[in-house]
Amino acid sequence: MLLWNGCIDKGAEYNEEERINHVRGKYESYYGTIISEWTADNGKMCSYHTEIPANTSAILYLPVEEMEVSCPDVVKFMGITKHKRETVLQFNLVSGAYDFIVIDGSLKVVISDDYN
Repeated sequence: MLLWNGCIDKGAEYNEEERINHVRGKYESYYGTIISEWTADNGKMCSYHTEIPANTSAILYLPVEEMEVSCPDVVKFMGITKHKRETVLQFNLVSGAYDFIVIDGSLKVVISDDYN
């Protein structure tokens, strides 16, 4: 399973509308519900939440600047790579719910209580 196949809204206003700063999506897969949600400010990601169904794994590409990463052992930080011509942080995830939070130039990953 591949997560985060989109991009942050980095453009100017569209037809006098504000930029997109929050997106939440959900997909009913064969294995269960996949949830993907992010927030951004001024074209930079602030937070990302995902839920991965039981008995599944995922590769997550986060479009954030190079930064220090802090995560629990169950989350495997694979490093910095290119994905669709954008520099991203790559993570391998197993079933569960995770919150990725950018704080003072660092990325903190926590296991979320939201998992059903």
